[in-house]
Amino acid sequence: MNPADGSKLEKASRAGDAKVIQQLLPKIDVKQPADKAWLDGSLEQAVYGKSVEAVELLLKSGANPNQNTSSGTLLAYPAGNGDLPMVKCLVKGGANYNRVFKRETALSDALAYSQVPVIEYLEKLGAYSPPDITLFFACANGDIKRAKKALTAGADVEKTGGTFGETPLMAAARKGQVEAVKLLLKHGANPNQRKGGQSVLFGAIKYGKNLEVFELLVAAGANIHAKYYGETLLMTAAQAGCLPLVKRLVELGIKVNPRDKNVGATALDVAKMHKHKEVVAYLNSIGAKADRDACRAMMKALSKEYGGKPDEHSDGFLLNSKFIGNVCQFHAYPGTTVAAVYKLRYKDAELKHAHIPGLIFGGEVQSTNHLTKPGKKVAVKTAGKFLGIQVRRAAGKKAVPEKYIMDFCRRHKGFFSQLNLASLEQVGITSEAARFFWTGTDIKTILPRLRMFERFLREISHPPEPERRLFENEWLLKPAPKTSGVKPVVVHTLGGALDRPVFCPHCGLATNLMAQIDLADPLLPKNPLGSRKLPVFWCMNCLEWDPTFFDLSSPTLKAIVVQGKAAKAEKDQTGEEDLPECRVMLVPVPKGRKAGHKSKIGGSPKWIQSESTPDCPKCEKSMAFVLQLASDSRISYCDMGILYAFACSDCKATASLIQSH
Repeated sequence: MNPADGSKLEKASRAGDAKVIQQLLPKIDVKQPADKAWLDGSLEQAVYGKSVEAVELLLKSGANPNQNTSSGTLLAYPAGNGDLPMVKCLVKGGANYNRVFKRETALSDALAYSQVPVIEYLEKLGAYSPPDITLFFACANGDIKRAKKALTAGADVEKTGGTFGETPLMAAARKGQVEAVKLLLKHGANPNQRKGGQSVLFGAIKYGKNLEVFELLVAAGANIHAKYYGETLLMTAAQAGCLPLVKRLVELGIKVNPRDKNVGATALDVAKMHKHKEVVAYLNSIGAKADRDACRAMMKALSKEYGGKPDEHSDGFLLNSKFIGNVCQFHAYPGTTVAAVYKLRYKDAELKHAHIPGLIFGGEVQSTNHLTKPGKKVAVKTAGKFLGIQVRRAAGKKAVPEKYIMDFCRRHKGFFSQLNLASLEQVGITSEAARFFWTGTDIKTILPRLRMFERFLREISHPPEPERRLFENEWLLKPAPKTSGVKPVVVHTLGGALDRPVFCPHCGLATNLMAQIDLADPLLPKNPLGSRKLPVFWCMNCLEWDPTFFDLSSPTLKAIVVQGKAAKAEKDQTGEEDLPECRVMLVPVPKGRKAGHKSKIGGSPKWIQSESTPDCPKCEKSMAFVLQLASDSRISYCDMGILYAFACSDCKATASLIQSH
C-alpha cells in the first residue's frame, strides 16, 4: 500500500466510511511492516471515530486490537468514554481487557470516569484494575463499595495517581466526597500530606468547598496554618468565594491580614480580585486590610486618563491602552508599575537596532515578569557620570555604540533631570518598545512624570502610522444556503484543502487552510489586491501564536521566513487533518452596529488582548486588517480565541495570528 492510500484508509476509518475501507483493504499485505502499520493506525482512528462497523472490518483484516496509543491501551479509550458497544466489539475481536499500560487497565479508565455500564460489563468478564488505582478513582468518584474492596485487596492509601499526582484523600477532598474522606481517614490517610507544595486542605477549600469535609480533615489534625508558598488557606477560601469556609477559618483563629509577598495581596485583595462581594463585605466587617487598594485606584485613574479597562490578575494589574497614539500596556506589580509603549518608529537609526536588553537608564527594578528582559548588560560609565544615574547597554559588537549613547544623553539630559529617577526606577529603550518603571501609587505625582515621558517619546520617535484596513465596512461570515446543484459564481469558504501544501516555517509541516475569500464578490468594493482568491492559513500542528507571514506574489504560495532559519519542510508529512470545507456568505453589518468578536471581514479587528497589528516583513509598514475568525463548534483557536488575518497590498503578503481569552 502506498502512503496516499494509507492516508485515505486512516481518514475513511476515522469517518466510518465502510465503502472506502472495503475498497482499500485488498491493497494491504499484513506481512509488510509498513502496511501493517497503516492497518493498525486505521484501527486506532476507527476507535476514535466511534465506528463499530469500521472496527469490525479492520479487525477481520488482521488489525491488532492489543496495540497501545499514546495515552493507554486501545481498549482503554472507549472504556473511559463509556462507549460500551465499542468495548464489546474490541473484546470480541481479541482485545485483552487486563492489558496494563502505565499501571492502568481498561477497567481503570472506566473507573476514572465512573462509566458504570462499562465497569459492570468488564467486571462480569473478570477484568482487573490494580488496587491502588481502583482506590484512587473510587474515592474520587465517591464509589465506597469499590473503595472498600480495594482496601481489602491491599491498596495503599498514600499511593498517588490521576492527572494531578494526588493521594486518594486529596482527590476525595477536592471533589467533596464526604464518605470517601471518612473511609480514608479511618484507614490512616495523612491529612497533612503534600504534593506539589499543597496540602489536602487547599484542594478541599478551593474546589471541594465542602464544610463537612473541611471539619473532618481539621478534626483529624490537618494544619489550618499551612501555606502554599505565600498563599494562606484564608486566601484560598477567599478566591473560591466560599463564605462559610472563610468564616470558619476566622473562627478557628487563622490570621486575617498576612500578605502573599509573591503577588502583593491579602485575603481581602483576593476576594476583591475575584469579585466575591459577600466575602469582601464580611472581611471588611472584621477589619481586614487590602494592600492593593492604592494600586487599584491608580490603575483606574490611568484608565480614565489614557483609556482602556484595568484587568486584575494574580500577579497585579494590566491596562491595555494608548500612549501618544501607540499601543501601550500599563502593568502594576508589587512595588513597581510600568508603562510599556510598543511599535515606536524611532528617528535615530541606532535606536532601531537597540537589541535586547537595549539601553537602560536608572537602577535595577524589582522582578516584573516578562517586562524585565534577559540579556547581558554592561555599564556606560561616562554617560552614567554625565547624567548622575546608572546607564547600561546590551553587551556585544552589535550593541548601540557608546559614542551615540553619550550624544543621546547630552540631548536628553533635561528629561532625565526632571524625571528624577529613584533607586528602583528606570527608563528602558529597545528596538521594539520604550518602558518607564516607577514606584509609588499617588496619581497626582505620577501624571506629571508620564507627561515628561510622553514628550520624551515624541522627541525620539515619529508619530504612529494610521490604521490600515482593506475594507471600511464590515460583513459577517454566515453559512451559505445550499445552491440546489447550481454552481455559485462567487465562493467564500471556511476550511477545505489546497492543491499544493503551504509549509509552516515554524514546524515544517503543512499549514491548514482556515478560510478563502473571493475578492471578486460584488458586495465587496474594489481593493488593491484585485479580484483574486485570498487564502488564510494557520498551522494546527504547532499552534503558533506569533504572526506567520505568507507570500502571494507568485502562483506558488509559500511562507515568508522572518528572523532566523525556517524549519525544514517535511514534504512526506501532511500535518493536521484538513477542516471540512464550509461555504459562507457575506452579510452586511447594519450601519451604526459592530460585529464585535464574531467572524467577519472588513472594518477593524476586535482584539481580545492588546492591539497586535503586524508589520509587513518586506516593506516594514503596518499591514491592513482583512478578517477575523471566531472559535466555533468546528475549531477552537487556543482557548476559544480568534484568528486574525492581515494583508499588505503593496507586497502581496498576508499574515495570520491568534489571541485567546
